[in-house]
Amino acid sequence: MIISAQIVSAAGDFWTVQNCAKLLDVIGDARQLVSQYPSCTSLIDATNPQAVTAVKADFGGSVEQLMSAMNITFGMAGWLALGLHAIGVEVYVSPSLPGLDVTRLY
Repeated sequence: MIISAQIVSAAGDFWTVQNCAKLLDVIGDARQLVSQYPSCTSLIDATNPQAVTAVKADFGGSVEQLMSAMNITFGMAGWLALGLHAIGVEVYVSPSLPGLDVTRLY
């Protein structure tokens, strides 16, 4: 997942949508949040508690940009892990049952 996040960061201009409340928790300062992400102003003045904003996915950037880079690659990493484990099981099980016709078991 780390390698894919670095690839996404190097490949170009990728952005993800993040919840402003989560960004406030990560950044910790409301003034800094509003200065970096002006669309989060509605969270601070309590007009929209579900406010969201776009955050650049950059592995070498700030903490919220790193979080965005990891979020953007999470789904791909899950599918890749599932595929590798499924193939690994088939490769492991196939040679361990010589002479057994698996189709007759069903």
